[in-house]
Amino acid sequence: MLLMYLDPARALLLYTVLQFLLTTMGYTLQKGEGFKLGRIIVSFSPGLVMLKLGKRVEGRGVSRPFDHWALIMIVSLFAGMILFYTSLFPSITVFISRTLTTFIGGKKPIEIIPPVAPILPGITISLSSLPYILSAIGAALVLHEGFHAYFALREGVAVRSWGIGLMLLFPIAFVEVDESAMERVSLWSKLKIIGAGILANLLLAVVALALLGFINVTYPADHVQALKIVEVSCSVCGEQETPCPAKLAGFRAGDIIVGVNGTPMRTFDDLRNVLKVGNVSMVSFLFTLCGSNGECRNVTVHATPSDGRVCLGVKLVNTIVKIAGGRVYEDLMFIGIVTLLQFMYIVNMSLFVINAAPLFITDGAKALDSIIESLKSRGIVFFLRRFLTLLQVVNVILLGAAIILSIYVLV
Repeated sequence: MLLMYLDPARALLLYTVLQFLLTTMGYTLQKGEGFKLGRIIVSFSPGLVMLKLGKRVEGRGVSRPFDHWALIMIVSLFAGMILFYTSLFPSITVFISRTLTTFIGGKKPIEIIPPVAPILPGITISLSSLPYILSAIGAALVLHEGFHAYFALREGVAVRSWGIGLMLLFPIAFVEVDESAMERVSLWSKLKIIGAGILANLLLAVVALALLGFINVTYPADHVQALKIVEVSCSVCGEQETPCPAKLAGFRAGDIIVGVNGTPMRTFDDLRNVLKVGNVSMVSFLFTLCGSNGECRNVTVHATPSDGRVCLGVKLVNTIVKIAGGRVYEDLMFIGIVTLLQFMYIVNMSLFVINAAPLFITDGAKALDSIIESLKSRGIVFFLRRFLTLLQVVNVILLGAAIILSIYVLV
């Protein structure tokens, strides 16, 4: 009941603390695998609760040689690695370099967009986006682990157990295969089993992207993109005392910015370009704002630019509105579908690239380790193992540094 009287951010923090304390208590009290509730086994670790729902399932197939599935898994694995090293890795190194350079100079790098960031509700993602991202993560992990289980059974490897869980706020799914049986199958079978999860995430990302493309092509004529004000906050401009233009003009949270000076505002770039006014001492804008009741009003904003730009003092999100009868409404169902598909694409594409990269516990690292182990020359195996370990250390350090710096940039 206490959570009902707290604002969402504090309620979320209290829930996280309580969940961590209770799961830690369960971890200290459990014996063996965990607590048995009929056929279900509940196990705890600090911040993590897992429900083992299924018992051992014997493999129904046999270890197969190279086939089309092996080719598909290998292509998926190395495509993910290539994307990591040609797209994400360079972005991470540039981001770290620019952020540290700006930090040493004593200025917060507000213009730098982090290539990676942890999921921190209320900080890196809005609380309103949380249900969508949790749904996307849940679907991604269930299909990811389901593909691992299917190909393990297909290649004659037993599944010891499977289930679902909760790590702090985030849903998880897991499959435990018989490691001794895994050691006995061929290299091609191992690569199929290991790469199955990566393939699952790639397929989900492609499907989500295709559906978004279909929606974009068949976009209803009466629906347009717009910008929604989620908060009027002068602190965005670094002004704690002086009222900012948005507050002086009477902007309200929930208002939708439809246009400025007669120009439609569809994206952040549209508004950013309008607010770049150059070297002038004073400027005025005519904003068209629509409230939650659909009624619109024109508001004149007077502002003093700084460094050639105007800071309104608002926090914004993209939205989709429906124009009907001279009124402008948010189409919440349409927005929900598009938002879920966007997060399905982002989550699954991120898992595809990150999980394909060599990062110790990822499927990409396991696949490379299996390939190295299959080589005949012990000397080559020794050298490649050391090289792979060094590569993973570098990857983890850079990725961890980028995540930490992203918090500094975004908070």
